[in-house]
Amino acid sequence: ELSIIVPILNEEAQLRCLLTDLVRQQDVDFEVILSDGGSVDNSGALVAEYERFCGYPLSRYLSVKGRGRQLNAGIAKARSRWLLLLHVDSRFTDELALRRGLDMMQEFKTKPVAGRFPLRFRHSDGRPPEAGYYYYEWKARLPREECIHGDQGFLLSRETFLRVGPFRENLPVMEDTDFAERLRRIGRWVLLPSEISTSARRFETEGLWQRQLLNAVIMCFRSIGWEDFF
Repeated sequence: ELSIIVPILNEEAQLRCLLTDLVRQQDVDFEVILSDGGSVDNSGALVAEYERFCGYPLSRYLSVKGRGRQLNAGIAKARSRWLLLLHVDSRFTDELALRRGLDMMQEFKTKPVAGRFPLRFRHSDGRPPEAGYYYYEWKARLPREECIHGDQGFLLSRETFLRVGPFRENLPVMEDTDFAERLRRIGRWVLLPSEISTSARRFETEGLWQRQLLNAVIMCFRSIGWEDFF
């Protein structure tokens, strides 16, 4: 029913948590494809361990490093008509998140359409998020330009991907935003029923406002077509 593609690179700890979290998903038949950009940690051994008991088909393929390249390579291995492009630090609290998402997407019969999940940030120490995080969470719910990013998960049909894609492989960052905006120009993004959480580790490491400033600069450069600057 569904192929879940996850690009990874030295993400052993996050990968263990994601593979365990996906076991909880109910009423959906899915496979997980890990597109590995050259991990030198124990990701390979971890996948071999989980293959024996996780309960869903799990495979790992080596790819050239780069999120766009890894996503394209993983999608090429997918067996399902429906694709979910997921970050390795993504988690679902709703055990029917994938089922409800697929059911909603299958209702759309016209124009290219893709779904993304409402976003929540997850702190490593479990503390409540600061006010600044709510800005990003609610921004991600808006159907506006530059508001949709890969940490929300992209759920779409293979036909839609072939019409919009592939992901640009010459962008070291923002390949997800580039794809989202290309789809917006010819189709539609919808907000799926269940929430997805993503790790706030980058903000925690770099500082919320420092990272926010850097994101704003990158978005400004992208909006004026300075991709080569990256």
